[in-house]
Amino acid sequence: MNKRKLRRVAIVALVLVLLCNTLGVQASTKKDDPTVIVKDYGSLYTAIAEAKDNDVIGIQGTITIPAIVDLNMSENKAVILRRMEAGAKLVVSGDYGADNKASFRMISFDGNSTEVGGTEPFVEINGNAYFSMCDFTECFNQSDNGGAINISSGEVELSSCSFDGNSASYGSHIFNSGTLLVNSCTLKGGWADEMGGAIYNRGTLTVKGTEIKENNARIGGGIYNNSSLEVDNSLIWSNTATVQGTDIANEGTYTNSTTEEQFDSWLDYYKLYYAGWEDDTNTSVGGSGDYLKFLTATEKPTKPDPTEPVDPEPTEPSTPDPVTPPSGGDEGKTDPEPTDPAPTDPEPTDPKPTEPDKPDTTEPSTEDPKPSTPSNADQTGGGDTTTDNSDHSTTDNSQHNSTTSNSSSVGGNTTNTSSVSNTDNSRSESSRTENSNNSSSKLLGVSVRMVDKYLHSGELTVDHMEKNKVVIDVTEVYSLREKRSKRKRG
Repeated sequence: MNKRKLRRVAIVALVLVLLCNTLGVQASTKKDDPTVIVKDYGSLYTAIAEAKDNDVIGIQGTITIPAIVDLNMSENKAVILRRMEAGAKLVVSGDYGADNKASFRMISFDGNSTEVGGTEPFVEINGNAYFSMCDFTECFNQSDNGGAINISSGEVELSSCSFDGNSASYGSHIFNSGTLLVNSCTLKGGWADEMGGAIYNRGTLTVKGTEIKENNARIGGGIYNNSSLEVDNSLIWSNTATVQGTDIANEGTYTNSTTEEQFDSWLDYYKLYYAGWEDDTNTSVGGSGDYLKFLTATEKPTKPDPTEPVDPEPTEPSTPDPVTPPSGGDEGKTDPEPTDPAPTDPEPTDPKPTEPDKPDTTEPSTEDPKPSTPSNADQTGGGDTTTDNSDHSTTDNSQHNSTTSNSSSVGGNTTNTSSVSNTDNSRSESSRTENSNNSSSKLLGVSVRMVDKYLHSGELTVDHMEKNKVVIDVTEVYSLREKRSKRKRG
């Protein structure tokens, strides 16, 4: 029993401790009540001037602030302006020249969305304004543009400001249609139903020394731009887009001059390194711009050392090596096909006067005559003339023929002609043997000189040409000789 009682007491005590802790946390997170609630510009100006450090000033209705005044220029106190109803807002308005502007310093703009919601941007600007060291939190605009700030016109600069936990349909933190410089700021935790998780820009936007992260939208989780965007030394990363453009959706003009060293300097706090940008265009949706996602790595990406390109040295075209004939003499060698030179008729020359031949009174011998040695006159007279009345065969492997002919016409029945031609690394011989069917008696007394004389006088005609040789009919020569002998005897 005692153990059971002790166990019950312990359980009750634990419940009481947990309950006290919960109540303590709720008490500690409960916002302070406003010191004063204002509804017009005069009351607001006075409340800020009289406020102590961290005093809360409640805002109701629409308060218009001239774009020429300075609010809370004290260096010793911070002031909180809290929305007290869903439609409450501050409107900066008026054109007082380019050198004049409304100034806000060290003011926290509390949209108080958990208590009252929101149907308007907390700050609306229609003139020139400057914000320094200001905070914008819990600013909710459920159906319009810009949760914290909506810039319709004018030149606006945000310096060393922070935005966190704001929401709108377009541009959760800022909707810009004017000229906006965001310098040394932090924008995070924004939620846009459509475009521009942090900023929706349709004016001129310059972002310098700023970090934009952990914002959400359908398109352009960090920034959506359809006008002019310039980014310098800034980190836009770790945002979310359900359609495309995780960190930047650009459908206008966009430049980013942030260097890799600057990216790594920003990421050093997170122990990460820059790894480039990725195109995260949704091909099923498409678009007319650039949709980018920032990439990081846990280790420094290595890159090859840049080397200057070297032009290749010009090279002459290679020529094929000469084909070496196979060993073994002329075996495997292919000689060129012989080409017969075009036949040419010998040029006519005036016959030299010659003494008439003496009549041949020698009777034909019945014995086979021995061939006689050609005389000098037979070797040099009459050119290259062959007496041929027989079948013949010729073998010629040369493309160029040079012929030396030695003919015998006395006491023989065989005429031998040798033709030799030299080409590169080759020698071809043409041998021609002519066997006369005529009896040896018909050739007696027929000499080369006689044939030459008959040719020059025109009495003897050329039967045909054969490889630069004049071929005649021996019977015609014999007939001419008999005719001349008869004339002489007569």
